[in-house]
Amino acid sequence: LRVDEIDEAKKRRFPAAFRTHKEYMKTIQAKRKHLNESDDIYKQLLNCTHRTNRTIEQWLIEKKPELEEFPKNRQKAWIDQLRSEYSDAPELIVLIKEAKLAQAQLEATYPELFVSDEEINAQKKSAAEEVRQFPEFKRLSQERSAAYRSQQGYLLQIDKDLNRLNERLSGASRPLGTGEFFIHHSWSHEKDFSRLYFVNVPESNGKKKFPVLIFLHGNGGNAKGAREGFLRRYPTIAKKFILVFPDGYRESWNIVSERSKADDRGFIEEIINELSTYPNVELDNFSIMGVSNGAALTNQIAIESALPNIRNYVTSVSPLNVFQHDGKNYKEKGEDNNYHRVVSPMSGKRLLNISGTHDRLVPYHGGASPVIHAKNRKLEFVDAEESIYLWAQAMGYEGKKLSEPSEVSDKLEIFEYLDGDVVHYKVIGEGHGATHVIAEKTLLKFLSGKQ
Repeated sequence: LRVDEIDEAKKRRFPAAFRTHKEYMKTIQAKRKHLNESDDIYKQLLNCTHRTNRTIEQWLIEKKPELEEFPKNRQKAWIDQLRSEYSDAPELIVLIKEAKLAQAQLEATYPELFVSDEEINAQKKSAAEEVRQFPEFKRLSQERSAAYRSQQGYLLQIDKDLNRLNERLSGASRPLGTGEFFIHHSWSHEKDFSRLYFVNVPESNGKKKFPVLIFLHGNGGNAKGAREGFLRRYPTIAKKFILVFPDGYRESWNIVSERSKADDRGFIEEIINELSTYPNVELDNFSIMGVSNGAALTNQIAIESALPNIRNYVTSVSPLNVFQHDGKNYKEKGEDNNYHRVVSPMSGKRLLNISGTHDRLVPYHGGASPVIHAKNRKLEFVDAEESIYLWAQAMGYEGKKLSEPSEVSDKLEIFEYLDGDVVHYKVIGEGHGATHVIAEKTLLKFLSGKQ
C-alpha cells in the first residue's frame, strides 16, 4: 500500500510528468467540445469537413446503390474498396481535394486540436526530465524504492512458493537450453495429454538474458515444420531471441470451429509461466507471432490474456474475426466457443498485423471466407484496416481511423497508430502467403521496438 501511496503523491505533485496519452487526448477532446459549443468559426470549419467527406461517401454509394441496405461495418469496408477502385476518377479526385483542403483549413486554424503522437511523447519526455531536477521528486523516488524493497521482502517471507520462485530467478536454476519440452494438459477429448513445444536458444555463455518469441503455426502445420521454416527464413532473429514453437493439437488451434478443442490459451500461458523461471529469459519481454490459424489464436490471447510480460503480438494473414469482435465489443471465446462474454483487452501492448489484398481465404476487406467454416456457415472477418484501428483504440488511441497509409514502400502500405506501437502492413497484390513479403529486418525492428 505504501508504494501505491507514494505513486499517487508523485502524480498529484508532478501531474505533467505522469500524464498518460489518454489524458492528453481527453484534454484535447474537452477543447473540441467547448469550441463546438461556443465558437462559430470552429463549427463552420468542422461541418465543412463532415460535409465534404459525406459527399465522397455518397458519390461512392451511387456507384453501388445496394450498399444502402448493408450494415454500417460492412458498408464502410465496401466504401473503402470502392474508393480504391475509383481512385483515378476525375470527379472523385476533385472531391478528395476539397475534403483535404477543408481538413487542412481546420487544422491550420486550430493546430492545438491536432497534436501528433510524436508531439505528445516529446511533451511527456520533456516534463519527466524537468521534474527529475526537483529535490522533492528525488526524495519521493528514494522513498518509493525503499518501500518497494520492504514490500518484496515481506512477500518473500510469508509466501514460500514465491520465495522458491525468487531463488530460481536469482540464479539458483540452470539456464534454459535448446530442446523438446512438454506440458501436461487435460480437456474434453484428452486426459493428461503431453503437449509438445520446441525451444531454440541462441549461443551464449549462459548468463545473457534473451527476449522470447513464441511462433504459432497455421492450420495443418506443426511445431517441427514451423521451427525448420522459421530458422531458415529468420536467421538473425534466431541469434537475438529465444524461439518457442508449440505444437497445435490435431495440427490446429482452438478458434471457433477448428479441429482442436484444447485449452490453447492456457497452453501458451503455461509455457510463458514456465520459461519465466529461467535466469537467461527476459521476464518482461515475451512476443507471440502467429500465421493464419495461429494468428487467430494470437488475437484471442491478446483479447483475453492478463499476463503482464507479453509485450508484442504479431498476426499474419488473419485480422480479427466477427466472433472475436462483433462490431461493438471484444468477446471471450468461452469453454464451449460461444463468444458471449464481453471483455476488454489488456492495454499497453504492441501489435503488428500483416494482410494481403488478394487473400482468397481471409478477405482483406472483411466478410465471409469462401473456404473457412464456422458454426454451420462460413467464417466472417473484420476488414483488415478496421481491425487494426479497433486494436489501436483498445490500446488507448482516441483519434480518427487512418484513411490513407502513413507510409508507402514498394508493395507495402503501412498504417501506424500510437507512434508505431500498433501497425498494419497492407501487402498489395499478395494472398495468404503475404508474410514472405515482410523482410526480416522489418519484423526484427518491430519486435525490438521501444520499451
